[in-house]
Amino acid sequence: MVMAPHHVFLFSGENIFAIREERRKWVTCFIEKHNMENFRSLEGGHLISRELLDEVSVAPFIAAARLVIIEGIPRWTTEEMENLLFHIHPQVIVLFISPKIDRRSGAARVLLKHAQCQTFSILKGPRLHVWIDDVVRSGGVSILRDAKVRLLDYIGTDQDMLYQEIQKLILGRKEITVSDIDRVVVPSREWVIWQLTDIVVRGDTASALAYAQKLIAGGQDPFALWNMLLKMLRELTVVTAAVKEGCKHAQDIADAHGIHPLAVRSLLPLACHIRLRDMRLLIDRIVEMDHALKTGSLRATADDSTELHALIDQCVLAISSVHRG
Repeated sequence: MVMAPHHVFLFSGENIFAIREERRKWVTCFIEKHNMENFRSLEGGHLISRELLDEVSVAPFIAAARLVIIEGIPRWTTEEMENLLFHIHPQVIVLFISPKIDRRSGAARVLLKHAQCQTFSILKGPRLHVWIDDVVRSGGVSILRDAKVRLLDYIGTDQDMLYQEIQKLILGRKEITVSDIDRVVVPSREWVIWQLTDIVVRGDTASALAYAQKLIAGGQDPFALWNMLLKMLRELTVVTAAVKEGCKHAQDIADAHGIHPLAVRSLLPLACHIRLRDMRLLIDRIVEMDHALKTGSLRATADDSTELHALIDQCVLAISSVHRG
């Protein structure tokens, strides 16, 4: 019974940003041509087959086409999805959007077989560089190659975050430089942790303190920074324990404990040299600091975080100093 209509589409894939942008383009172009009255967006999670059939089996209202978008693949049987496809009106465009597809679902298998499928993958390497160039160029600005590399160092490959930072960068300038990235872009949490970890592990106390203060001055939330330091301590503890048990391969430790390989590689030099006694003392000291913060012994609010700034300095000093212990 199933016919394979050319006007049924399925968007899937890990790149949520790209899916959202493509959806936006479809909706914008469609409404410009056929008006809002002929556009419908429905949640597929609890959608009844009869309800969607009513939407797609009739001709559009005084227009050449109708667009119906279903967010998620409905939990239907194979027969229900086949019946839907068979009864879709020739002038109705149906778009299913489901980043993740459960191939055990009968409805999903029908769509994968009969719909026009488009998979949106995470952009990497040259394709991501081209995308950055395109976004920057759309704002009437250019970006230097070194600045692009620095931007990716700071943010990573998350297109949502990259897009937001680029929108800030294109304001009031014709060319984006490395110094613009350093002044304007807020580094991602992961990048901040890795950079701070690298400095701390070197035992460069002065640089570690200066970097922490620079982050706060640049707009980094001190409460978030404190939690990053706690995460660093937790990961240092795990990596140190793994090393003492005889495991010194970064990837093995990362796989066994769910820590990013870059973080493990940064922590390994310190973990290989720190004594367990010093590690216990460091943990006790920072746990005491965190207890004082959480119980109110130290005053730290969004309006006045002066004492938290001092606590961050003490924590950075404690971790970086243990390198020489």
